[in-house]
Amino acid sequence: MRKGTVKTKSGGMLIVMMLVLLFSAGAVRIEDRSSDAQLKTGAGLIVIDVLKKTGPLERPPVMFFHSRHTEALAKINRDCSVCHGADEKGRLSPKFKRAADTDRQTVTDIYHVNCIACHRELAETQKSGPLTCGDCHREDPAAASTWTALTFDKSLHYRHVKANEEKCESCHHEFDKKTQQLVYAKGKEGACVYCHQENPADEKTLALKQAAHFQCIGCHRDRMADNQLAGPDSCVGCHDADYQAGIKVLDTVPRLERGQPDVVLIHPDEKTIQQTTPGEARPSTMNPVPFDHLSHETANASCKVCHHASLESCTSCHTRHRFAVSEARRPEACDSCHLGPDHPQIEIYEESKHGTLYKAFRDEFNFDAAPGTWSPGTDYRAPTCAVCHMSGSGKVMGTHDVTERISWETQAPLTVRPADFKPFPADNDWQVEREKMKNVCRSCHGDSWINDFYQGFDKAVEEYNEVYFKPAKATLDELYAKNLLDKAKFFDEHLELQFYELWHHEGRRARMGTMMMAPDYAWWHGFYECKSRFNEFMEEAEHLISTGQKAYIYPNYPNATGDTTKPEKIFGKP
Repeated sequence: MRKGTVKTKSGGMLIVMMLVLLFSAGAVRIEDRSSDAQLKTGAGLIVIDVLKKTGPLERPPVMFFHSRHTEALAKINRDCSVCHGADEKGRLSPKFKRAADTDRQTVTDIYHVNCIACHRELAETQKSGPLTCGDCHREDPAAASTWTALTFDKSLHYRHVKANEEKCESCHHEFDKKTQQLVYAKGKEGACVYCHQENPADEKTLALKQAAHFQCIGCHRDRMADNQLAGPDSCVGCHDADYQAGIKVLDTVPRLERGQPDVVLIHPDEKTIQQTTPGEARPSTMNPVPFDHLSHETANASCKVCHHASLESCTSCHTRHRFAVSEARRPEACDSCHLGPDHPQIEIYEESKHGTLYKAFRDEFNFDAAPGTWSPGTDYRAPTCAVCHMSGSGKVMGTHDVTERISWETQAPLTVRPADFKPFPADNDWQVEREKMKNVCRSCHGDSWINDFYQGFDKAVEEYNEVYFKPAKATLDELYAKNLLDKAKFFDEHLELQFYELWHHEGRRARMGTMMMAPDYAWWHGFYECKSRFNEFMEEAEHLISTGQKAYIYPNYPNATGDTTKPEKIFGKP
């Protein structure tokens, strides 16, 4: 559980408050945080740094020891509600004194006013927390979190099944789009993470951390209030390794029935199987493989070991093919999607020096090297798509998350950092990811070359954003605001098409061509065409604005969208 951050901002009221607290009559006992090293570690250590997302911090983030606070409150018969209020559904909010983060100053005041007031009150009868800025906002190298993720295995799951009298609906639900309600669908139960991901695609779906804290802690507290056997309601109770080790593992757990087979035959594809060398194919001669599903259930602690996205069969996502790493390492594996006027990555790659070397020497590449051993200079002379975006290289671990190693989201209308790409925000730090990509580059290039390349790429991004996209977007918004363009449909007016192709076609090609070092796409198919499209767009737009004339609407434009509402599943509720 990670709470928000405090950034100290001086102001008259706060200064007066601090002076009053420091110099008011009476002895104030302040706890010496450095006296007990044991209290500096634990699963309950929370770094309060939520204000980082609103700008740089003026002081170090606060090291907040949650367990120390709950123990202090328990001594005076107070509970979680002192710090955590309830949301509109009555659920205990994991955030301090608020249901959600608002503006920077409001969140700052929530911490300053409430923390200092509580510390001062408790200081009258017992040791209390700090009252000065420097005592809270300070670097503490000795502070270290021992937070450990809780593995909700089949043993722990069955304990919950028995505690809830086999009422699966107590925890399992799915969203019914027709009724817009959460409903229980018997036979469709799945792991929480299948829907509640770390970065859910829409605002209605809670992130896994929020869902777990709302549902699990809320249920545990309700059972405690009814004097029933209950699970923990503290950080340590779930996320301390020693506490986890003390959770009894049941010797026998009944099978979770979902209509799964005991044994199944895995058949090869009935069609021909493509060989490593393009153009060669052979009929499948592989015999069916008997798969003992029941023994795999027994041997593993959780179904998620195999079923990482859902409890459906493997073939609902994975096609029957060779699963050969040699196929995935070839750029041809990517070209069925990454091509065309709006994202011509394969064409750009083929024009680049990397692509030229691949075409010239691919027969010498060792695509069959074992995973983790595929090395530049030894197994390949130039990188393919997989080398830069997925394969391990030197210090960089292999990954299936292609948002890694990316420092700009060049598919977006306005180029942003991957974490700021609203439709599909990446859960990473672009600077960390850029360093990963630089380490891939270092397999062949020196730092001076790499840094010079990124400097040029950043300048290209800045030119696209500031010279082309932002002025065009501001002009488009002005046309809509003055009712010179009609919002009822999109693509049925010439300027809407012009604006769309400015960023979706030429703008992408300019940025992607620069990033992948293909000069023809960076200039002639990119920025050159950006200039042409931008000039035409601005000339027509300025004419409409100066004359007050509304744009012509194509009366029979085929398949012009009738609804401009963004899909809630991707963008969340407006």
